[in-house]
Amino acid sequence: MDFPGYYNFTLSYDQLTTMVSNPDSNREWQRMQSSVSGVYVVLDQRTGKQYVGSAYGSGGIWARWRTYAKWPSGGNALLKELLNASPGRYKRFQFSILRVLEPSAQKDEVIHQELLTKRKLGSRAFGLNCN
Repeated sequence: MDFPGYYNFTLSYDQLTTMVSNPDSNREWQRMQSSVSGVYVVLDQRTGKQYVGSAYGSGGIWARWRTYAKWPSGGNALLKELLNASPGRYKRFQFSILRVLEPSAQKDEVIHQELLTKRKLGSRAFGLNCN
């Protein structure tokens, strides 16, 4: 699948894991997502609840999403709770990028954008963010 640009796609959990498992077939996706920091959203398609997260540092968004491919909760507290209560729920997760920042963006700047996005979307009060 060709890389359509940072804002022109959504990935199901199955698509994400397939992509991560086949990096040679998805070099352009890996190259582009590894080159940026950013803010992303994981949507639980069953409930509409959202988890807003950020990726920064070495490997950018690609490295962070690789974690989800291995561990569907990504290490996030409320996603862990959700998956403990409903183990197969991750199959209904959808991933997309909300904001791209330069790879040189400092961690504090990326986290600031993540917090702002959480406020805008209400993902603490009505979603899957607890911080």
